[in-house]
Amino acid sequence: MSVVLLFYRITRDVNPGLANFRNLEEQQFLLGAIGGLSGGTIMIHSDRRASGSRINVVRSEVVSGVTVMPTSSSSTEAPTRQQGSFRFPDNCPDADCDFLVTYQASGANSVVFELRGRGNWVGVGFSEDNQMPDTDILICASDTSLSGHYYATGRSTPARTDPTPLAVEIAEQSFNGGVVSCRITREVNPAGLVNFRNLEEQQFLLGAIGGLSGATIGIHSARRASASKIDVRSGADADENDAIEARVLAHGMLMTMVD
Repeated sequence: MSVVLLFYRITRDVNPGLANFRNLEEQQFLLGAIGGLSGGTIMIHSDRRASGSRINVVRSEVVSGVTVMPTSSSSTEAPTRQQGSFRFPDNCPDADCDFLVTYQASGANSVVFELRGRGNWVGVGFSEDNQMPDTDILICASDTSLSGHYYATGRSTPARTDPTPLAVEIAEQSFNGGVVSCRITREVNPAGLVNFRNLEEQQFLLGAIGGLSGATIGIHSARRASASKIDVRSGADADENDAIEARVLAHGMLMTMVD
């Protein structure tokens, strides 16, 4: 049986102003499919996938974190859940990263974050605009009493949410060889709680590592921001943006700690 491989180049106006054309100046999910023909019509696809997050095709973004769609319109099987990550240095192997957070949807209402960093604490924040103010933060620390949920109202020390809300569950904490790690499960959009960003919406990810200052979290030793907003439920990978790190985070993501 021969296999036919089709390859075409199609040029499309970004925003033609015509009916039934989506505006590609805006981010869109990409849906890919292949299939056969039935006489003079296109048959139902034999396979198809969706991108893990919305993509700006004008900027030629790399698509990652593919979500597997159900195999038929009548299928009730849930989509495969993908695990995404944010790390630095960018593209480092898991064991060699200075900072690593992986994230994966758990059920309909929770996301599991696994944090790992070289230092006494590692944190991941969720931000609307890459800046520290109004950032919702999860921190894992070598002093387990400092692990939990934090919130930054400005560029000063973020406040720990005490006691830790039931919407945040911390497990598997460890500190070995100068590396701190833990698993944190967080509700996507906790009802009735303030200072929690809605993870049903895309967020910039802010990552940082640092040491302790006495019984408190010390200033970061390294920090980065994702280059774009991420839907952590989709499993799309986040790339770091050094320019944002230098310009926007000059006072530090989790600048804990300078009065």
